[in-house]
Amino acid sequence: MRRWRHGQMAGRGFWRFLDAAAVLVLLSEHPSHGYELAERLGEFGVARRSFSEMGGLYRLLSWMEAEGFVSSSWDTSSPGPARRVYTITPAGREFLDDLLSRFKDVCNIISQLIERCNKLEKE
Repeated sequence: MRRWRHGQMAGRGFWRFLDAAAVLVLLSEHPSHGYELAERLGEFGVARRSFSEMGGLYRLLSWMEAEGFVSSSWDTSSPGPARRVYTITPAGREFLDDLLSRFKDVCNIISQLIERCNKLEKE
């Protein structure tokens, strides 16, 4: 498993990690296939911004699988074509915990910035 670096979260990378966190939260609730994840990501408002096409979601899932954060297997029990079902791994849970800690730090910084900007507007 490759380890991600803190610097990767800067710029566009931040949105990728935000998307990854949303997927990992959903997979923590229960394993899912791609189309189900795409529908459920709408709960976070992620789908409209990031995954205008399913290819973007599958590229993210492929990256997370290569990193060891998710695993997948083929579900052939349902009628119709087989579907790849994704499951969060222990490494994925650890990664999600780390991301959430970093996001909390970012939220605190943003809250402080907003508070100080509001004070400036009142002066």
